[in-house]
Amino acid sequence: MTSHRNEDDVFVRAAKARFDDSVRQLDAGTRSALARGRQAALDAAGPARRPAWFRWMPAAGLATAIAVTAILLRAPEVEPTLPGDTDIEILLGGDSIEMLEDLEFYAWMEQQALEEGHDAG
Repeated sequence: MTSHRNEDDVFVRAAKARFDDSVRQLDAGTRSALARGRQAALDAAGPARRPAWFRWMPAAGLATAIAVTAILLRAPEVEPTLPGDTDIEILLGGDSIEMLEDLEFYAWMEQQALEEGHDAG
């Protein structure tokens, strides 16, 4: 792979050297005519045509970034909770310690409710 790259580099250097030599051998009149022709071609091409909305893209991007930042800064902080956190808090509360004794029963009831909801959907 590196031998191909080295061969390519040698070829590119040789081609550039030959081109530079050929340009140096041109007389001033020919170089001037080539320069005028190049400039005429660039003038005829004109500036690159872009849609009118394209020039507003940076401003729109900045406005979007500012809006997202403002929304994120004003949003209330939310503590992540696990889906069953409130159930566990109820079960572990001091007033309902007897509920722990029937934990299997409550799990069965929840399973039945899920199955009924699944069958109805």
